[in-house]
Amino acid sequence: MGFFGYAENFVYAPSVQKEREIVEKTGAQILRQTGEESHNGSASPVYGIWRFAGGGSLIGKGCHPLGGMLYLKRAEGIARHGAPIRPASVSARTHQLTRLAGYRDAGLIRTDYHDVEDYGFMHVVFEDGTVGDVTASEVALGGIYDYIEVFANNHRTRCRISPTGLMDTYNPRAEQYKDNLSDRKGEHPGRLVAGRSRRKHDHGLSGRNPGLRRERRIRPQPAIRPRPRPRHDRRGLCGVSLRRAAWRGGRRASFVNCNLLMGAVFSGPA
Repeated sequence: MGFFGYAENFVYAPSVQKEREIVEKTGAQILRQTGEESHNGSASPVYGIWRFAGGGSLIGKGCHPLGGMLYLKRAEGIARHGAPIRPASVSARTHQLTRLAGYRDAGLIRTDYHDVEDYGFMHVVFEDGTVGDVTASEVALGGIYDYIEVFANNHRTRCRISPTGLMDTYNPRAEQYKDNLSDRKGEHPGRLVAGRSRRKHDHGLSGRNPGLRRERRIRPQPAIRPRPRPRHDRRGLCGVSLRRAAWRGGRRASFVNCNLLMGAVFSGPA
């Protein structure tokens, strides 16, 4: 029997991986976690019918921040005493907010749910007595709203998933973040700072891998007017003009391609 599905796991988010690194290297104890994934309704025409979708907000969206929380507690347990910390109990509540008698439909949130919830809340208690709280809903405007926030005994971190800012983390002791953050501001104690990953593609940069898509521009590059063509250049572009042309419009060409193009421009008889 075959199975078809897809994975959308917070575990692989760069911010969650950075938080795992912080937890492992600083010996942190995670006391509580909060997380959410919400938006204004699925685009699937059968979402909202239990026998097709398998559930509502809690199973369709809450599973993603829950997976990240379980992962971080597992990493904490292995780092501190060689065994994962597992969940011991769970409780949950669900609601159908868009089906309330007093709900006022402004036409911005999907409302055609048949027999599933559009809001859910889950409370998890782990083996060591620490807790995690998951929220999921179909009533959040402005795109996907998702995050995991970690409250540990030596730091606090908010891991963003969809927004462009990677993460914020609070460090009360300078020495414990010395090797964990590439942002030097993270070394100063008692400040909420922006955590950075050392991998450029985590911040929307294309890097050297042509398979990575550039999600956004960190700094918009101003249009640069090319210099007049030198008289000795019979074939069109000199090295300076070529580099400026490569940056024009905010699109960066790789240095490898620049070198190949420059070789093509200047090859052959003068």
